[in-house]
Amino acid sequence: MGERMGARSTGRVGRPVGAEEARAPALEPGSGGPCGATEASGGHPRWETCAGPSEGRRAAYSGSCRRASRSSFPSVEAALTLDEALNPEGCLFCRRHDGGFRSEEHIFSQGLGNTTYVLPPGIVCDRCNNGPLSVADHALTDFSPIVLLRAERGLPTKAGKPVAAKFGNATVYFSAPGELVVETNSKKAIRRMAPGGGQLDLTSGGPITATRFRSMARAVWKSALELVYLDHGPAGSFDPVFDSLRRHVIGEGGTEGWMVCPKTLEAHTHVELRYETRYVEGRKACPAMLDIFGFCLYTDLLRRDLKEAYIRSTTPWPANVWVF
Repeated sequence: MGERMGARSTGRVGRPVGAEEARAPALEPGSGGPCGATEASGGHPRWETCAGPSEGRRAAYSGSCRRASRSSFPSVEAALTLDEALNPEGCLFCRRHDGGFRSEEHIFSQGLGNTTYVLPPGIVCDRCNNGPLSVADHALTDFSPIVLLRAERGLPTKAGKPVAAKFGNATVYFSAPGELVVETNSKKAIRRMAPGGGQLDLTSGGPITATRFRSMARAVWKSALELVYLDHGPAGSFDPVFDSLRRHVIGEGGTEGWMVCPKTLEAHTHVELRYETRYVEGRKACPAMLDIFGFCLYTDLLRRDLKEAYIRSTTPWPANVWVF
């Protein structure tokens, strides 16, 4: 990558957002807050100092879904035949050549309904794909609030059964479109539920561990890096600036990180990830936002060591802040 970088990108699964639908809150680019990613991208990325909103080109696939075609990647047929990496750098994450390269990599988990944003074999090795990346994806898609949104949207398990969200005081699933089933022995869970609808009071059943949050953040980071590959190819995604992130994602270096989750959720029907690369206060930054049916997670691929006090002071809306 060059000396300047201000690329923005958006990857989305689901129908485009209409004007009437709510968007996730966004911070001003260059503000130093947890995430200032907005739609737009294209071309080769460049680092730049952002004092305010910067210009960026819109991604060619913004607002629609696409599958990364085999013709988009050189020598992919040879990679399939020889079970080798497409790139001399090896696997996108472990940078090795001995992990097998026969499986596709879903940028967004299949559990979120993704069948379109897929990297072909030869980019991510089977060992990373079926190991740490799978663990991260499951930590994210099995998080109870996300499971509930998956269930409401009728996304089944791989066995074709309804997805059930298990909370500390209830199990919730949809038996059919619009038919909510709540299994609970707790009167508190359903005390605000009337025959025509109402509000559930659900608990997590205990504190959520730093290990869980770390795995969820790794799922966001790995998806963002894979979108960098889709946007900018090997030149952008194998840049050394992302090397410590790679090791962190596969659990071979680094444990620090953070996520911000707005307390207000406006449900919708798509999954979207935005990232933007820039300098913030003299540091290279890559803020990212993953929006899963309205459940939003903000983080940064490069500035993973931010302190909780700083994050809270630069977050302009009520939010949960998780630092691990």
